[in-house]
Amino acid sequence: MLPTLDSSKGIRGYYEGRYRDKNEADIVVELRQHVWKRNGIVVWGGLGTVFDSLEGITSRRLLPSYGVDFGIGKHSTAIALGMNETF
Repeated sequence: MLPTLDSSKGIRGYYEGRYRDKNEADIVVELRQHVWKRNGIVVWGGLGTVFDSLEGITSRRLLPSYGVDFGIGKHSTAIALGMNETF
């Protein structure tokens, strides 16, 4: 039941449960661009970490995430495709 760093919570490119600790923090910035008809592309970048206490946050423990519809993380990758309908 510990917090994890994974794509279901916003940061793409990491498998669920791979990074787990008492606390989790992340930030993701993305650009969505319409391309043609109902199709678009997303470019993003982000950083996240899991930590026991605030003193545990170090630059070595920051995990980057970036991509273009394909997530690349530290020691892992993931395809990020979405099909959504807005009402």
